[in-house]
Amino acid sequence: ALTATAHTEHFDIFSRPGSKSDLHGNRIGAAAEIELARISRDLEVANDLRYTLFLFDDADDLARTTGVRSAGGYSIGQTSCVPFGDTPTRIHEMVHIVAAAKIGGKPQSYFLIEGLANALLGPIPGWDVHAVAKYYREAKKLPSLAEMIGAPDFYVWLEKHSDLNAYDIAGSWMRFLIDTQGIAKTKRYYGGEKAESVFGQSSASLEEAWLATLDAYQPAEEMQMQVALTGGRSSER
Repeated sequence: ALTATAHTEHFDIFSRPGSKSDLHGNRIGAAAEIELARISRDLEVANDLRYTLFLFDDADDLARTTGVRSAGGYSIGQTSCVPFGDTPTRIHEMVHIVAAAKIGGKPQSYFLIEGLANALLGPIPGWDVHAVAKYYREAKKLPSLAEMIGAPDFYVWLEKHSDLNAYDIAGSWMRFLIDTQGIAKTKRYYGGEKAESVFGQSSASLEEAWLATLDAYQPAEEMQMQVALTGGRSSER
């Protein structure tokens, strides 16, 4: 059904003819090019591949059309399916497809995969992954890193902890690693190498440093209020 097309330097974009997403295809393509360039810079990878975007009017349209009802957006290989007007989801999914194509490896947990995607949402106003993690830390609800990374199935674990904004907690962990250890080492860790061999220290000692960073972190007052009022939700993906 998605036969309307738009093309940019790095994207082939498909939508349903005459739909809202079709009307905005060229605009989304222009935004996606800016987002892709920034993500490639942040990950320190070449921006030299083509990707595919399937655009939907909203999350309900995506679910009806694809039959995938458990996600607001999703990616397979170098293709993302996203609601056209949801910028955080579009960027989140774009990190997935770029990381899969350019970093590769076999991440040890989807906690790291989802974390990297939210760690690179930075420019979006009102998004602060450290503020979210700090909120749970102060509420004594922040699970251990071993529990989150070691869950046999991260998404089953998520269902059992639906009161947690685990994507942003994971984003805080990966943002901490990028900022303190550098993107080159963080990519090796993301790709499946053990913390000890990549960072020269254990996950436990890095976790202590992360928690100390959260303890010292001072979010903007309006961000603190938003996270508190929403119970740990800085924004919805």
